[in-house]
Amino acid sequence: MDWKHTVSMWSNDAGVMEALDKYLINQKEDLRKVMISLNPHNDGSPPYQMLTVFAKFVMIYNKMREEYVETDSYELTISQIANDPMIQSLIARMVGSSLDKGLSL
Repeated sequence: MDWKHTVSMWSNDAGVMEALDKYLINQKEDLRKVMISLNPHNDGSPPYQMLTVFAKFVMIYNKMREEYVETDSYELTISQIANDPMIQSLIARMVGSSLDKGLSL
C-alpha cells in the first residue's frame, strides 16, 4: 500500500478527517511555542528534523483551513509538503543518516 492510498482512505473517512482536523487545529499554537523554544538547540538531529516537518505540516494545514474544508486542506497540505524542497532535504538527511548508521554496524 502506498502513501497516496492511505491519504485517499483517510480523506474518505469523515470520522478520521474530523478527529484529524480538531487535533491539527488544536496543536498549532502549542507547537509554534515548542519550535520557538527549541530553535536555539537546533542541532540538525532527526528528532528536531521530524518536529520541523510536523510543525510545517500543522502550520500549512491551519492556513489551508482558512479557505478549504478538512479534506481539501489535508490533501493540499500533503501535496505542498511532498513538493517542498526544504522538507525533501530534511527527509533525505534523516534517511541518509539512518543508512549511514546501518552500514557502519
